[in-house]
Amino acid sequence: MRQTDTDESMEDFFDDYSKKSKFTDQEHSEEKTQNNEEHDINEYEMQKDDIFSEKKEKENVSSKTKTENRNLSTINVSVDLPERFKSMKMDVLDEDKEKKERSFSSWKVQNISGGYFSNLTPIFTKDEKSILVAIGSIVKIYNIKTGICMQTIGNLDQENYLYLPKITAMKLDPSNEYRVYIADEEGYIKLWDWTDNSLLRSRHTRKKIHYISVQSSNPSCIYAVLEHHSPHPSNSHSSSVSIKSSSKKFYEVYSYTFPSFGSSSTKIIRSQRILKCKTCIGMNISDDEKTLVIGTIHSIYVCKKKEQNPKNHQKLWEIHKFDTRSPISSLLMYDNYVAVGDHEGKLLIYYNILNLEEPIVRIFHWHPHPFSALSLILEGSYILTGGKEGVLVFWQIKTGNKQFLPRLGSPINKIGVSRTNSFYAVLLENNSIKIVNAIDLKIKSEISGVQIGKDISYRVPSIVHPITKNILFASQSLFSSTFLQSYDVIKDYQTYKIEIIHASHIETLEKDDLETPKPKITHISLSMDCLWMATVDEWELLNEYYDLYKEDREIFLKFWKWDSSNKKWHLSTRIDSPHGLGKKINGLNASPNEKKFCTIGNDGSLKLWRLKIKNENRTNKTEIWLCYKIIRYTRVLNDPFNKNEVFCITWTLDGSMIIAGCNKILLIVDGRLGTIRHTVNNLYMERILFVQALGAFIIVITKKYILVWDILTATTKWYLSIPKVHHSLKDFHLAVDHTNQLFAVSFNNSKEHNSKLYIFKITSPIPVFLQQHPHKIIALNHIPSISFSSFTFLDIFGYFFTLTTKDSTFIKDIENDQTLIQEEKFKLSNIYGAIPDKKTAPLPEDDLQSKVVSIKALSLLYDKPMYTMPSLEFLLEETIKLIGEPPLERFSKTLDFKT
Repeated sequence: MRQTDTDESMEDFFDDYSKKSKFTDQEHSEEKTQNNEEHDINEYEMQKDDIFSEKKEKENVSSKTKTENRNLSTINVSVDLPERFKSMKMDVLDEDKEKKERSFSSWKVQNISGGYFSNLTPIFTKDEKSILVAIGSIVKIYNIKTGICMQTIGNLDQENYLYLPKITAMKLDPSNEYRVYIADEEGYIKLWDWTDNSLLRSRHTRKKIHYISVQSSNPSCIYAVLEHHSPHPSNSHSSSVSIKSSSKKFYEVYSYTFPSFGSSSTKIIRSQRILKCKTCIGMNISDDEKTLVIGTIHSIYVCKKKEQNPKNHQKLWEIHKFDTRSPISSLLMYDNYVAVGDHEGKLLIYYNILNLEEPIVRIFHWHPHPFSALSLILEGSYILTGGKEGVLVFWQIKTGNKQFLPRLGSPINKIGVSRTNSFYAVLLENNSIKIVNAIDLKIKSEISGVQIGKDISYRVPSIVHPITKNILFASQSLFSSTFLQSYDVIKDYQTYKIEIIHASHIETLEKDDLETPKPKITHISLSMDCLWMATVDEWELLNEYYDLYKEDREIFLKFWKWDSSNKKWHLSTRIDSPHGLGKKINGLNASPNEKKFCTIGNDGSLKLWRLKIKNENRTNKTEIWLCYKIIRYTRVLNDPFNKNEVFCITWTLDGSMIIAGCNKILLIVDGRLGTIRHTVNNLYMERILFVQALGAFIIVITKKYILVWDILTATTKWYLSIPKVHHSLKDFHLAVDHTNQLFAVSFNNSKEHNSKLYIFKITSPIPVFLQQHPHKIIALNHIPSISFSSFTFLDIFGYFFTLTTKDSTFIKDIENDQTLIQEEKFKLSNIYGAIPDKKTAPLPEDDLQSKVVSIKALSLLYDKPMYTMPSLEFLLEETIKLIGEPPLERFSKTLDFKT
């Protein structure tokens, strides 16, 4: 990920801004022209070095607001808001002059976590307590008990991480258990000390490496399979581009001899080409380094080492080729046989082939599809295989008997075996590794990466837990149940996983070979105390082929309660079709200060949900969630295109208002009474895709504009045009920082398959940060922090990138924030396991009494309709009188708010 140059980025930004900033009211065409002239690109070019100065920001905001007030004068909004909400209004003219705007350089990528496990066999350490797993361009070392990443090997360049060469092979150094050889796609072979991430040696072969092999008898000699490209003879005189496009790919097997560690030389002493072939599916070498076996799709090459050539000091090799009965996909070698897997799922054992004799072939068959995982255990007496079925098969070579470990939940890619054959590391296609105990064949632990599925094309529902700072996101499995995954982006591991939708693994339907529709989670929300969670999941039906129901989807609203003793979420209430049969839920939000949830659907209604407790005074009390208020905002249309309408909701920070976006209408709903207070019609004549409250402003994203709307003045604060390439709903993401009055917006380019991320101050259309990302972004969130601002986003390759204004110490700051929150008076962290009470000195009786405040007393202050509430200063003064110490007298009077 690279930060774009500031000047060039701002040139592009202001070019778009000056061309596309316009008003929709034709009455003010002259004002529109004048306004565009004021924000001409030439003016910004002369002043872009001082673009974030306070003076220019004041001029832009004030001129913009003045024109917008006249332009939107036809909007029917008569604002009658409480005083306590008006105090939230921010005016850029009244900001502290000494406070500077954050610049582009102050935002950096300070942490990268997650990613997909590479399709390489996991390697156990000698003590069998950890495994080495390749992820992209680095290797991570995980503890097999906790699943936490303990060490990272490789180049940790945060800025250029995505552009580093990917790892293609890795092997432990047989002469030193703390060293590992790593090969990459640019042809480098590097030896790393994985205990301290130190690079010991590096050699460049200048060709992509696919396989490497190192033997204990001669650790300075490495065998490698390289990929080559040769130009087609007919294009020998063409340009380099055409040569590359028409080149033929082939593979060569080389042996490289490196200098010993005591030598001062840094170059390869000797290299020798052993074999050239069109394809390659694997390479193995015997322990005595005298036999080398290479597999291609249709043949097996057995290379025998002969005496050294006295002229050039190179080894002579005797090569024999054995054709296979069918195409093969995997290969391994033992002392007296070679085992391969073919394209029909058969396991073929070739005897006598290593003695260069006519092979004797034994066939074992269980897998219906080709398997990619093939490993030896117990000195070659057993073979492990695994493939698309998600079943680990144990084959006994002598008898042909087999044993199964089924229901692993996903297709098997690779199988790693510990040195003592006590554990197996099964790498699954769902980006997880299961550690299997060899004695009882039970799953000892699971190491999970980010499980979003490959080739994902939709927005991933996600939310940040305000206490733990972990990311909760929908884990879409293509092979089993659908989960909600909690991921710690700082420590880089999965904290827990919840099964939201239970499903069995079915690959295809027999009829017409149709894929089974997959259930998916569409919305997630947490209550204000984090004890309750609401989710929405849906399952599309194949009504085109199986006309069982009139509607084409099943939708469920589920409420979950956190069990602090078992540290699990338990399903409390499930509501089927909460907005009507087949009616989609477009938005789900929790109240910021009450145990309430709000949903909006395309049935034309907004529903409020609250908790009801039955048998509250008994031990077996029942907690259920019920809909207590339905707000109709539009007529239900019997129109098939109604399913494509977009609705969205958000709460204001104080919980007094619900802002709903319904196509081209913005609704302001009383959060307590559940009544529509105001409506904003035809907001720039565009469909509203997202709304989000930030202070006294509403951020509105339509198909063409980013718009900040001021609730207090009922005017547009500012707006920007969005390029046409980003006009799809799944291409938008929005996150807000309430503390610093910032918000981040990301847009995906479906044509170029990349994305851009902007960070704005709520009062200015000029971004304080602009970042281009080479991949699509599928989730964007704000991580709350006491001391700094940070945003994290997830891309389609499963990487979490954390942007922050702090330096490299921000990880400690995050942990300190968590500690401060956990040590608060109310012990919010108890919901994730109780904290033992610390011994404290006894307080005097008077002090104890001074801390007790009657709920009735507080209700007299705060339990009032919004339009009768006093000012914040008065509320604060009266509250301090109630909780201050020592109390002057017991609270016994009734407050009078009459004017």
